[in-house]
Amino acid sequence: MIEPGTAARPAESRFRVSPYAVGGGFLAFCIAQGWVVREGSGRGAAWYVTTSGARALEREFGIVVRRSEAV
Repeated sequence: MIEPGTAARPAESRFRVSPYAVGGGFLAFCIAQGWVVREGSGRGAAWYVTTSGARALEREFGIVVRRSEAV
C-alpha cells in the first residue's frame, strides 16, 4: 500500500486531478462491488457500508469504517 502523501512514480509522470473525481470513482467502484449501497436520491441520498463492505475496505485498502451514531 502506498503511504498518503507519497508518490508512486517520479514527478515527471504526475498530473493534477480533482479529488472529487477520484472519490466519486472510488464510491462507484464500492457500489459495484456491493460494499456500499445508496438509499434515496438528490440531496436526501444516503450511503451505507455493508458488513462485507466494511471487511473488504479494511482488508483491501486499510480503510477502517466505524458505525456512526450521527445520522
